[in-house]
Amino acid sequence: MPSMTVPEVVPDYGQLHALREGILSEYDNRQTEFKHILSLWKKAWESRDIDEYSQFYDAGRFQGEGMHWIPGVKKR
Repeated sequence: MPSMTVPEVVPDYGQLHALREGILSEYDNRQTEFKHILSLWKKAWESRDIDEYSQFYDAGRFQGEGMHWIPGVKKR
């Protein structure tokens, strides 16, 4: 792609359009993937399935109020 800072160089608008379309397509794909993951998280939360729900968190980094998440161990 030619430099946009050189005034004598005319940008290739077809290439810019293709680049823009690629960026928008990637954005749409990531947004769709995020919504899918969020719906799976919500389903696990609403079903109260702690094993499924815990799969959405990094056990090594998840902590709160001095407690740590231990995968596979159900607390009552």
